[in-house]
Amino acid sequence: MKLAYVRKSIRNLGFAVAALTAGVFVAAPAAAVPITSASTLTTNGLSFNNFTCSITKTGVLSQPNNCNQIQVATNGALPGIDITSNFFAFPASMDTATLTFQVSAATGISAISLGFDGAFAGLSIASVRETVRDAFGNVVGSLFVSCSVLVCDTQDPSLELFDIALNGTYNTLFVTKEINVTGAAGIATIGRVQQGFTVAQVPEPGSLALLGLGILAAGGARRRARKVGAAA
Repeated sequence: MKLAYVRKSIRNLGFAVAALTAGVFVAAPAAAVPITSASTLTTNGLSFNNFTCSITKTGVLSQPNNCNQIQVATNGALPGIDITSNFFAFPASMDTATLTFQVSAATGISAISLGFDGAFAGLSIASVRETVRDAFGNVVGSLFVSCSVLVCDTQDPSLELFDIALNGTYNTLFVTKEINVTGAAGIATIGRVQQGFTVAQVPEPGSLALLGLGILAAGGARRRARKVGAAA
């Protein structure tokens, strides 16, 4: 009886592995490069540079093994970047990739979106923890998304596109991202992490002209009001 149960558990685990990895082994975007060789990436008024990466592993069966197995590419639709790799952790294994990068926009950044395709089987968790700092090192935003038996929140539904609503508009931000898969008594996987940024728009020349005329008109009205008051 016990032997049959063990065989069934192994078979079910194999099915879970096949189902999970089928969705995880996604092809990297055409322009993707290893994060270790990324210099400066640009898209839609955004510039990304100063990429760093480190990996911490425990157990015997997890991936990636090194930072060269993590790719990064721009995503013009967000606009932002995609980080792709075959993250997985089998039972009693864990893999954490800590990534940092700098993002800049001449017109400023007011919000950040975060989504990932984490999946799990059994008692395991796939998660992304993000911390955003300004040029002075102050934390201006943070978010934790996870997928496990407790909750599977892959894009922070309560906030949707504006996952990390910043407390201002910033020309330069420093992002620390911890991508983790932990297979305590199961399997956890991540194939892609998507990062989007809300870039402030530069007013059209016509709008600037109208704004200038409005300011001049308001100033003229105040001056006339003062003259009428003085005459009275």
